[in-house]
Amino acid sequence: MPTLSANLLDSYLGMHIGDVCLNQFDGNEFNHCAHFVGHALRISNGKTCYRMVHSSRRIMDPATILVNDLFDVTPDTHELLECPTTGQGLIFVSAPTSFEQIGSNIHRIRSVRKRHVGIYMGGTTWHYSNARRKVVSQTTSSFLDHYRGQTNALWIGDLPSMARPIPYGVSMS
Repeated sequence: MPTLSANLLDSYLGMHIGDVCLNQFDGNEFNHCAHFVGHALRISNGKTCYRMVHSSRRIMDPATILVNDLFDVTPDTHELLECPTTGQGLIFVSAPTSFEQIGSNIHRIRSVRKRHVGIYMGGTTWHYSNARRKVVSQTTSSFLDHYRGQTNALWIGDLPSMARPIPYGVSMS
C-alpha cells in the first residue's frame, strides 16, 4: 500500500477530474475538490461519484464528493491560527462562521457554498482548482486566500483512518 508523499500527490498535478474519475462524474459545473481528495485517498464516505452517475457498470472505486462528508471522517479537526510547515492531513478553508462546535471536541462544517478541501503535507496543499479545472499545489498561506473578498479560516485534521493513498493511474479496484 503506497504511503502519502509529495511524489504521490504530484502525480495528479495538472489532471482534470475526468482524468482522475473514470466513473464519468466530471462535469465542470460541479465542485470537485472533495472528489479529487476522495479518489487520491480512496475515501468513499457519504455521497460518491458512482452514486451520481447512476451507471449500471462501475468503472472504478467510488469516491466521496462532498466536503462535509470528508470533514465528518477527519479526526482531530481544529482551526489553524498559523500556516504550518510540517505534518500532513486534510485541510479545509471557508468563512470562520462555516465551522461550528457541536460537542465538547466535535466540530462540523456547515453546508455553505464557499468551502474547499485539499490534502496538506509539509507546507503545501494539493487540491482541485475548479476555476482552473485541474489539480494544483500551492503553499498553505496561498490556500488560505482561496476565497478572495471574504475572511477565511483554515481547519486541519489528521488523515482519516480509511485513507488509502494511491498514485494517479494506478487502479486498485
